[in-house]
Amino acid sequence: MIKKILTYYAERLDEYLARLHHQPEGLATVGFVGNGTEEKPCKMVVSLINVERETAGGISAPVQRTADGYTRQAPPLLLNLNLMLAAVYDERRYAESLSILSDTLKFVQSVPKFEVEEMTYTVEIVTLSPQDLNNIWV
Repeated sequence: MIKKILTYYAERLDEYLARLHHQPEGLATVGFVGNGTEEKPCKMVVSLINVERETAGGISAPVQRTADGYTRQAPPLLLNLNLMLAAVYDERRYAESLSILSDTLKFVQSVPKFEVEEMTYTVEIVTLSPQDLNNIWV
């Protein structure tokens, strides 16, 4: 399901960016952002960086009454998917990458919720500490 969520989000972002910029091979994709020497895709890359269990709603197992008495059900598994949206462009296209990043932030603000297979997901921007940023990029 995680792949479907990220792919759906990247496709909607790509549609949004395509209205503002022209790039035949697309402007957004799901992928790994690494520090390797491979060729830069020159796209906005949606990458999963962490999965956390959401405990705000409680994690106790609900009890359901049955004909034989009571049974304990498994608690719902609620997750926070921490994503990174990175404009991965080569150095010659740095100014273009800033424009794509700016428009991506507009998209994130304008689409705070989306639905995949009848489940609603919310998006929020989270500020990372310099140490957290360093841990991601190193």
